[in-house]
Amino acid sequence: VQVGREYRIGELRTEGLANSSPKWVKRVSKLEPGDLLTDSSLVLARRRLARTGVFQRIAIRRAEPVEPEATSVLTPITFELAEHPRYRVTYGLRAETTREAGAVVDVSDLNFLGRGQTLGLRLIYATLERIARLYWSIPRVRQTNKTLEFFLEARREEQNSVFSTGDEEDGVVSTNEEADEIVANIREAWAQITFPWGKRSVHRFYTVYKQSVTEGRSDPGSEADRVVSPFSGWQVSYDTGERSFFETSTDKITLFVGSDLSFASENLGSDYTGYGLFGQIKPQIPLVKMGESALVWVHNYRVGLKEARGGEDLPFFDRLFAGGEFSVRGYPTNSLGPIDDSGIPLGGEAMFITNQELRFPVWTLLSGVAFFDAGNVWESISAVESTLFKSIGLGLRADSPVGPLRLDFAYPLDRREGDPEYKVYFGLGQAF
Repeated sequence: VQVGREYRIGELRTEGLANSSPKWVKRVSKLEPGDLLTDSSLVLARRRLARTGVFQRIAIRRAEPVEPEATSVLTPITFELAEHPRYRVTYGLRAETTREAGAVVDVSDLNFLGRGQTLGLRLIYATLERIARLYWSIPRVRQTNKTLEFFLEARREEQNSVFSTGDEEDGVVSTNEEADEIVANIREAWAQITFPWGKRSVHRFYTVYKQSVTEGRSDPGSEADRVVSPFSGWQVSYDTGERSFFETSTDKITLFVGSDLSFASENLGSDYTGYGLFGQIKPQIPLVKMGESALVWVHNYRVGLKEARGGEDLPFFDRLFAGGEFSVRGYPTNSLGPIDDSGIPLGGEAMFITNQELRFPVWTLLSGVAFFDAGNVWESISAVESTLFKSIGLGLRADSPVGPLRLDFAYPLDRREGDPEYKVYFGLGQAF
């Protein structure tokens, strides 16, 4: 047997980099000079670089040995790389009747520090909230499958009276601009670490520092309610399949399950001790094959429980709310559940929401939905009963150059004084 030549990794070189750090590229590849060079080691190096999402082209070139007669040679390796655009701007718009609207702009550096990290700023301006959020994401921490994220957020939230005055025109009740309001200025800072567990499950541990100042706009002389409520928690999700926007081109049953358990403690600096528990189940069932698409029944069930121990009250904007575009369509945003004498929704400690949609193809770039929503919020866990606010409606989904468009017409079936006869929603992406 004649012993073959032994190839080992020589100098590592990079070509085509505009923003990425050469040291970072070499570290991600996990190729070490002097190690044995094999085809499989190069394949794995290319795969690791591809997983960063930074590069649109990756080629690895081996130099010819300088000493053809040597039995062991060091082979220089060159990474030929072409990067994706470094900066990204995304945006979204939403609008509905009764003057509620919103816009979001997200500006991101996808290769921060030249190491595949993401630094971004998200601005949200809506009728009931204004948000400025700075975030920093570090993927593959220490060459593992874990992602570390940090967030800083300043937020202003409003809760308006659901009572109305004035005339009703075209089915829309004008809101009373002089009605009571509750306003909160909230500051949050949080960190979280996310990692997959097996092929379908993702886990996330997080800790949040939250400070809120809440006051009633209708009573400017009243003392503001200042609350510090840091909390920590654990989220886990399980998803059996990838989903497209239309979700009508599948012939497989899929299931998404998610849960979130959090706690706050006075021993850790919070103004109250309590817990929060949220759960979501979303089955997707194709019913009838329609050419290359299908009539798909999508369920969505959400449950929330939140409670402060020792007889304490939850801070107003730490409570659970329901109603609006992303929960029970047809009702004003966050308006379901207990309401005080001035018409301000008070939120609660228990929540249940279900959404049922039949999604069907209409045309190549267009699909339709028929939906039924139901849900409610209760003052406390002991007050939970069977009463649900319900709505029905129809909608269209369209693919467009600016992103997937959504148009929904919702009709509340349990209309209260001040609720509109119907609501029309326009936005981007699915409602759930």
